[in-house]
Amino acid sequence: MRNTSAYLLGLICLLLVHSCAQPGQLTGGEKDVKAPVPVYRKSSLQPASLNVKPSRIEIVFDEYVSISNPSSSITITPNTLKASSRIVGKSLVMDLEGEYLENTTYTIGLNRAVKDITEGNDSLMFFVFSTGNEIDKGKADFIVQDAFNNRPVKDYVVALFTEDIHKDSVNRPVYMGQTDASGRISFSYLKEQSYYVYAFEDVNKNGALDYGEAGGTLKEAYQVSDSVTVTPALLVNEQVKKFKISEDIMSPGIWSITFSQPIDTSLLQLENSKLVFTDWNEEQDSVAYYFDGLEKLEELRAVFLDKEKGDTLKRKYFPDLKVKLNARVNTKKDVLHYLEDFQWVFNDVIQGLDTSKILLDSGQVVPNFQGKGTNTLGIDWEDIKHADSLHLRLLPGSIQFANFEMTDTLSCYITAQKATDVGTILVKADSVFPQGYIELVKEGKTIGQQVVDSSLTVVKFENLQAGKYQFRFIYDVDNNEAWSPGNIYLKTAPERTVWFDEPTNLRANWEVETSLQFD
Repeated sequence: MRNTSAYLLGLICLLLVHSCAQPGQLTGGEKDVKAPVPVYRKSSLQPASLNVKPSRIEIVFDEYVSISNPSSSITITPNTLKASSRIVGKSLVMDLEGEYLENTTYTIGLNRAVKDITEGNDSLMFFVFSTGNEIDKGKADFIVQDAFNNRPVKDYVVALFTEDIHKDSVNRPVYMGQTDASGRISFSYLKEQSYYVYAFEDVNKNGALDYGEAGGTLKEAYQVSDSVTVTPALLVNEQVKKFKISEDIMSPGIWSITFSQPIDTSLLQLENSKLVFTDWNEEQDSVAYYFDGLEKLEELRAVFLDKEKGDTLKRKYFPDLKVKLNARVNTKKDVLHYLEDFQWVFNDVIQGLDTSKILLDSGQVVPNFQGKGTNTLGIDWEDIKHADSLHLRLLPGSIQFANFEMTDTLSCYITAQKATDVGTILVKADSVFPQGYIELVKEGKTIGQQVVDSSLTVVKFENLQAGKYQFRFIYDVDNNEAWSPGNIYLKTAPERTVWFDEPTNLRANWEVETSLQFD
């Protein structure tokens, strides 16, 4: 009897965890920084009580209290009960509805739910009892990470199910909790058995994994025991790519349509006799339609013929008379990057060129200009690679546009980089390359990609601008040279990614060697 009492007393001490909030204003007296403390001898149920199934629990505190966001700050696990909570004087009263599981430990979590009414001090506490003869001792720790960048994800629900779930599943988890800022979550007082563990972004706050919510799962059922030896990682990502179409129209007549993923461009059809140029991007998820002479309130119409995602887009044109001809070049401080074609991009379509009004410095070779029927005046690298402070001037009337009259002179200087202005990075593996591909990253953007396997000893990235580079490796299981996110309903795991954050510094005319360490 003495051992049992000592055990319960020790357990009660461990169950109550206080975390007082201290900010506030000076009032002239000593500030109260103490959170409300439960007075269990006056409460309706003692912590660690056994063989109980209360329909109401009243916890008495040592001062008058208020309740904050009970629907989110008061949790009950296992997830078979609902609590209706209210404050009566110094007491928190919880009416419980639902069905109790036999021989199971229940935990009521008060996550800063109860505050004193004067200073607003709150606390984090857990109240535990069992419907059986003992308190469950099962424990489990998990960490939730973004499947692509491996960074921890906060505020994701981690849920433990006794049965595996599927796309149309209505099963609710037995235990659940939410990750902290470090992506971690710890469970205690679990029944020791196997669980199917899922992490998901509970967008609608219903405590269930709904189809379409981002999430992830462990490959196999997880066995809970009375000790934690490992912390499994749940890799989460968007499970269902939401398909969206957005569009915008700009003067003097450019209609841009953007899709949330690449499409079959032949399925988007537009009929308008004033259409003069269609410009799809390289990824084929965005298009710009250029028109000649759109009238005010003229309606544009495009039809997307996809069987599942089809849609009809309509837009009326309201011209902005303040819009003028504008242009941009792809040089940086007058320097054209090595092997890049020169581009002078306009906000209108080029319908004709008068090369006699395109002037160059004396003695320069006249390049072959391209661009009629597009919005870009282009010069191939081979035609401009020897440019050294080339002064290019476009006189009024040198370009005939669909909607603008060119009345001013445009000019720019061009100096083409030489081979000595760029560098090379040689990448080796510490042992052998796994099957997959390496991505070269600069300032968050992917600069290059190369497929590797165990037969390669070195990978070369050439003609690079000076700067700091990083590497990312994708274990390309399906050999499609793209990261596959996996699907929790199809039980396919996301492809593993490894980020090598240590930068490699490259200067002009350098050849740098770096080694990547793989498991």
